[in-house]
Amino acid sequence: MCKQLLIPGAEYGPDSPREWAAWFSASRKPLHKHYFIRRRNGGSDERRNLRFMHAECHRQHHTGGHERAKKT
Repeated sequence: MCKQLLIPGAEYGPDSPREWAAWFSASRKPLHKHYFIRRRNGGSDERRNLRFMHAECHRQHHTGGHERAKKT
């Protein structure tokens, strides 16, 4: 939703203790599962129906905040 990496730095292995510390700090950022088709509407837990997103992005998506962000 936000076009940022899900876990910054995960695309490579950290080279220094400082990079490792930053990676572990970033990896603790809360993530949420998002269903393309909600389970209550017949969606499943299959991989093709799921996407992980930052918890804040997930909250904004379900409160309509992502639509406001697109328009600005």
